[in-house]
Amino acid sequence: MAYNPNNKISAFFSRTNKLANESNALQMKVERQSCDQLEFDVEIIVDSGANTLTINTSAPTNAYDFRYFQAVVSDEDGNHASNTGTGVIASLVVDTTELNVNKNWYLTVYASDDTDVLTECGCKSFAEIEIDSPSTDPTITVNTEFIDAQKIGVLQADGSTPVVDGGAAYDLGSYAAGGGSESQSIMVKNEGKFVLKLSAVGISADVDGVTFTNPTYVYPNQSVAIAFTVDTSGGAGAKTGSLTITSDDPSNPSYVVNVAFTLT
Repeated sequence: MAYNPNNKISAFFSRTNKLANESNALQMKVERQSCDQLEFDVEIIVDSGANTLTINTSAPTNAYDFRYFQAVVSDEDGNHASNTGTGVIASLVVDTTELNVNKNWYLTVYASDDTDVLTECGCKSFAEIEIDSPSTDPTITVNTEFIDAQKIGVLQADGSTPVVDGGAAYDLGSYAAGGGSESQSIMVKNEGKFVLKLSAVGISADVDGVTFTNPTYVYPNQSVAIAFTVDTSGGAGAKTGSLTITSDDPSNPSYVVNVAFTLT
């Protein structure tokens, strides 16, 4: 990777608390070495006429063995409601009948899986979520694995035209039939806020070669070129192929780039 003065080592490290209020003057971007950094993948449901608030967990949150998982809900009048669960939490319900449903609510979740009391260091993760218009029984989805995460995007060789994952083929143009291997390229861009790691590029059909170094790192808002070749040795007609890019994008770890060209 070429030197770039805008590259920072902090882009390799996620924020300690991804759900900290964004008005904070400082948002830490270093891992806590002695504490587990728990991820919150939850669905928050205000239901029953805003009489209850239910937190349903999904992976990886629903597999943690919590020492405590506490939800505290407050309204703008200063009223509070809370509930605490332990162990593996699939769902936690908070009785919110005493809260004002006509004003915004504020949910704070405190969680820890530090079960060894003898060496307990006060490690905990917390989330802060504002709930607008609770009287409308809203549902809110929160997934800290995706907040600030690395995000893969693919562009044509021009560096500006997107190639949709598994979508319409990138048209590479025309070649004379009966040729050899012709060079092409795509650009992989990191559209997230964390360093993207590319670990493999697979090829199929009339894509017959690829140049790739494992691993390849892409900094936020930067791009790298992936060179490949297509086989033009066949007879005249339409040809197709694909490249499958494997990365650590948590929401899309396998990106398929379909390509097409014509032999004349």
